[in-house]
Amino acid sequence: MNERIRKRLTRHTPGLLRFFKTQYEQNLTREQMDAALVEMFDRFVDEFIDDLDQSLFDPQAKVHIALRDTFPKGSVFNGYREFSLEKFSAVLLFFIMRAGVKMMTRTKLNKLAFYSDFYHYKATGRSITGTTYRHLPYGPVVDGYEDVIAYLEQHDVISIDTVETRHGAREVIRAAGRFPDLLTDSERKTLEAVASAFGKLSAEEISEISHAERAWKDTRTGEEIAYPYSKFMPELNKR
Repeated sequence: MNERIRKRLTRHTPGLLRFFKTQYEQNLTREQMDAALVEMFDRFVDEFIDDLDQSLFDPQAKVHIALRDTFPKGSVFNGYREFSLEKFSAVLLFFIMRAGVKMMTRTKLNKLAFYSDFYHYKATGRSITGTTYRHLPYGPVVDGYEDVIAYLEQHDVISIDTVETRHGAREVIRAAGRFPDLLTDSERKTLEAVASAFGKLSAEEISEISHAERAWKDTRTGEEIAYPYSKFMPELNKR
């Protein structure tokens, strides 16, 4: 059974039990019981359809719900912050629009987000976006990253173009619109420092650097990377 449907049914279980208890105690007729039961399930179906409509036809809700359910609250794997699609989007747009940050690809954006979250955790004990990163062959990668990129592109916040480079054809990400800027002063300070340290590097160079981090070397493929690994990272001004 779909997990969301199961949760909805579970939430209505007490009501069903009360209904049958009332039927037993009051000795309702079969017709009265049928009418009451139909009314109860009508309410359930209406609520479920409304929820399903939001999940299927509102891309933001669909992505946000999926990603929110992926990342637990208050954990060393999300930097003790609930995942925020808005924060994650604001971080990506910050780097895309910042002067001095060279060609922005999916890989480079992903690595800049990783360093931003981990350095902010190193400084404050909390991540910026609440994202969980996993050890993958090309370095730390966020779960659901492609869903966020797809959402921003569909809503004309970013555009993705293919260009020829010395490494062959590459997808370059550019800003196409605006997204609410929910960044705090400390978060923006961290992003500025990360942009200064890594902004001019290529995706390949940043990936190579990420492979030298204890956060990647001490974990295995597919494993979640705990934020306390950030204590092993050198200070940004020494990068």
